[in-house]
Amino acid sequence: MYLRRAPVALLALTALAFLLPSGCATKNSVTNPRVGPAASFSATPLTGDRPLDVSFVNSSTAGSSQITAVHWDFGDGTISSAMSPGHSYAAAGTYTVSLTVTSADGSNTQTRADYIVVTEAGALPPNAIFSGTPTAGHAPLTVTFTDASTQGSAPITAWAWTFGDGGTSTLQNPSHTYTSNGSYTVSLAVTTSVGTDTETKPGYIDVTSVPVPPTAQFSGTPREGVMPLTVQFTDQSSLGSATTFTSHSWTFGDGGTSTATNPSHIYLLAGTYNVTLTVTTADGSNSATQTGYITVHPTPVAPTANFSGTPTAGPSPLPVQFSDLSIAGTSPITAWSWTFGDGGTSSVQSPSHTYASPGSYTVSLQVTTADGQNTKTRTAYIQPCQTPVANFSGTPTTGVAPLSVSFTDQTTGNPTTWSWRFGDGGTSTTRNPSHVYSTPGTYTVSLRAGNACGSDSVAKALYITVADACPNPVYSVTAASWSNKTLATDGYITRARLTWNTMVLGIGCTKSVFAKIYTRPLGDSTWTLLTSSPCYTVSVGKNNPYSLFIQSVPKNCYDFRIDVLECGGTEVKASRGPADDTDLANQCFEP
Repeated sequence: MYLRRAPVALLALTALAFLLPSGCATKNSVTNPRVGPAASFSATPLTGDRPLDVSFVNSSTAGSSQITAVHWDFGDGTISSAMSPGHSYAAAGTYTVSLTVTSADGSNTQTRADYIVVTEAGALPPNAIFSGTPTAGHAPLTVTFTDASTQGSAPITAWAWTFGDGGTSTLQNPSHTYTSNGSYTVSLAVTTSVGTDTETKPGYIDVTSVPVPPTAQFSGTPREGVMPLTVQFTDQSSLGSATTFTSHSWTFGDGGTSTATNPSHIYLLAGTYNVTLTVTTADGSNSATQTGYITVHPTPVAPTANFSGTPTAGPSPLPVQFSDLSIAGTSPITAWSWTFGDGGTSSVQSPSHTYASPGSYTVSLQVTTADGQNTKTRTAYIQPCQTPVANFSGTPTTGVAPLSVSFTDQTTGNPTTWSWRFGDGGTSTTRNPSHVYSTPGTYTVSLRAGNACGSDSVAKALYITVADACPNPVYSVTAASWSNKTLATDGYITRARLTWNTMVLGIGCTKSVFAKIYTRPLGDSTWTLLTSSPCYTVSVGKNNPYSLFIQSVPKNCYDFRIDVLECGGTEVKASRGPADDTDLANQCFEP
């Protein structure tokens, strides 16, 4: 009952206090005004790339009573009732944030407009760029300014112009009239949500009473292409202080010209061309040259594949460095495709590749450009090897002279060179040679076989046995005679052919012999060797004629002697002299 009556008593006392005259107020009266909360907050960071995590700090004051409710609005459609929340902004943009706090004595809100700025990653500020036309002339001079700024990562939202004579503007593309002569600095500041940039052009506008010549300027499109290339040129010149152009003069860099304002020109040949425009007004003329302005490419040409490798032979495993030697044509090479012949491939321009096993490998390279493809193939280009092991056979290995033997290379390891020695002085570099043994005997045969890895040799002692078909031949020289005599006026012989027959007696044999011709002056007993014949063949049971020309003999009358020897021998096998044959006696010669 006490708890319910106490408020009533308090109210009664309060009412009584209001009813009493002011001079009669009681000694214990008290006034308690109520104060509501005051909303306040801060955040960090205020700007950054998305997603941007922001920490908010509630710095509100409570007033007369505690804050009982908090309401945040982050500006992106998201709210919170936390005291000091964190919030992540997922999308780029500019956000207004508000905080409302409530207590028993009321509520209060603080709003921060455009408080959080969230940018895209790598966001770019704007780049202020502008132009004005004309930039010179008589006062009053009206100049049209054109904003050419780039916005960067966000749209431009504000333009601030200062024209240098006190004038300003917030239009994007304003016009301004200069009424007094002078040189004026113009600036433009552009603003986006990412930032602000300013371009200032000192002395950009020149207002003068002196006539201003024109300023030549132009553009062309397209500026690059394949021949024949048609280019449309556009005059972009400014008049200066005049009102009209009186002439245009174009030179296109390839010998072509034009007086049209906006001409079209065809470039027929590949090359890079300078273009010049000269414009003229009543106040003067001006020229503009753009160097290397037009580029004309030749008709597209596909690439030509080519390559080399080093080494191309050697012991396996064989590492080979390949080098691309291709010609690109009219476009750069963009892809290389190698096949090495052993299953290996590569797309590197100049690769290395190791061949693990001996063999003969074909290598191909295909190159690709925007204008086509081409392939180069080198057959059996790479030949890893192993050291050969020399061996051979011959057939027959025995027989009578002359004996023809066929030799067969049986070397392993893929040899590429052969060096044969047949034991009788004969040699060969053929892989599988044949050789004729003319002289009886027993012969050792050797073979050295080689390749890039090395060489090996084998010798087979006493491998070939050649028997003599006529072991005990009997020779004779008969029928010496002279023919084709050339006589001097004194009857002496200056030149004559000496012919004789050589016979060998035996059974089915053939011999190789040669003759030595000796002379002695009449009455002299000493024989002197005059000349020798080359080897010639004589067959059994036949007259085998042979002849030599005798000439250049000192003037005298001579006896002649013919000695026959076996080729390679020193023993005289048969002889015929003046006592045997009158044709060999008393023959008179002179040179």
